Amino acid sequence: MLSKSKMTIEKKYVTTIADLHYKNEVMYVTFNGAIITLPAAKEFIHVLNTEFAEQLPVQILADIAKLKTPEKAARDYWATKEAEQVIKSLAILAKSILAKIAGNLFLSINRPSVPTKMFTDEVAALGWLAQIKQHEKITK
Repeated sequence: MLSKSKMTIEKKYVTTIADLHYKNEVMYVTFNGAIITLPAAKEFIHVLNTEFAEQLPVQILADIAKLKTPEKAARDYWATKEAEQVIKSLAILAKSILAKIAGNLFLSINRPSVPTKMFTDEVAALGWLAQIKQHEKITK
């Protein structure tokens, strides 16, 4: 369902590494377990820039349950301004010990310049994204 209001837009897209679902002004990213290479990381950002251009920058809720540690070149690319300019804030959902390790590894090596936080609960993650959004409205 598409509408002029960002709130009512709902779009889906599948990349080689993740399923993307934009709804209620949040981009839900569910990684599918594929190896994240530099070309795959660039494809992911390209899809955000083309298929979701009207919604950028986006708040992302990334479910990393099936995430495999991205190759170094992919991690480095995701830490660039080019990649980070499409992201407003990033909530990482890590429900398993392995997912937490992968998330902490990413955060410790590639410190994102956008607000980023790890969660084990989706409701808490969405609440944090809402707080970030509210804070942005107040400071504008």
